[in-house]
Amino acid sequence: MNNKELEIKKIDIADTEYPKQLKKIADPPKILYYLGNLNALNYKYAVAVVGTRRCSEYGREATQKITKELAQAGVAIISGLATGIDTEAHKTALEYSAPTIAVLGTGLDDKVIYPQRNLRLAHKIIEKDGILLSEYATKSEVFKANFPKRNRIVAALADATVVTEAPLKSGALITANFAKKYNKKVYAVPGNIFSHLSRGTNQLLQNGANITMDGKNVLKDLGVKNDRNQKILNLNLNILEMRVLNLIKNSPDAMHIDKIIQKAKVDSSEVSVALTNLVLNDLIKEASSNCYIIIQ
Repeated sequence: MNNKELEIKKIDIADTEYPKQLKKIADPPKILYYLGNLNALNYKYAVAVVGTRRCSEYGREATQKITKELAQAGVAIISGLATGIDTEAHKTALEYSAPTIAVLGTGLDDKVIYPQRNLRLAHKIIEKDGILLSEYATKSEVFKANFPKRNRIVAALADATVVTEAPLKSGALITANFAKKYNKKVYAVPGNIFSHLSRGTNQLLQNGANITMDGKNVLKDLGVKNDRNQKILNLNLNILEMRVLNLIKNSPDAMHIDKIIQKAKVDSSEVSVALTNLVLNDLIKEASSNCYIIIQ
């Protein structure tokens, strides 16, 4: 995909589509530029998952675990498209078919998206019905200050912020401070007291952030009480099963198996196995021959 094939669109703060969460802060962007599915912003629950660019394997695994549990419960995942923790958050959200929102500190045209190594990830977010957001117009000059400034948008859009790994000087701590300022809950994953990569998260905990070692307490605090979501968490569905489940859930009508195969982009036999498992676990049912709907 090339951004030339897509029109970078914009919404003004006076537009009805402009996120209500951003209107509540003191300095909302007057204009938001976006690529992708604007409906990704129409989430019931959203969590920012952020952290250091140079993460450890521990930070990577913690991010994947927490993001997976949030995604499986249908929570939208917000991050900043940076390398490291942000990348793991977006990728895991995509794997489990959760809406994912990337807030950039640059314009949205291919040549200026930063980091360039995540250009393919940016395209995948768009392809999978997520959205890229920025307050910077195409070909805007990029300043270092853009990146900490954009973190206010990340914090404002989210109902809560989770910092999985961060040193003392980290943009993730800026996001956490904005979240605290906006009266949003902040969570931190405890880390090795001898690792500089955990000093920021451990400091957040010392200063009153909520401790988290999985997504369950975040979900509980958000009020995600849907028994069906808990059932999905307990079943530990694989990536394809989650993908198929979300395709059916997001379809306005009963979804035919041929359309599911087309959308899932995998072999028909694999889709059939996934459908069978979802039916056996009482998550979907056949509304008519080879047409499936969600069991509410």
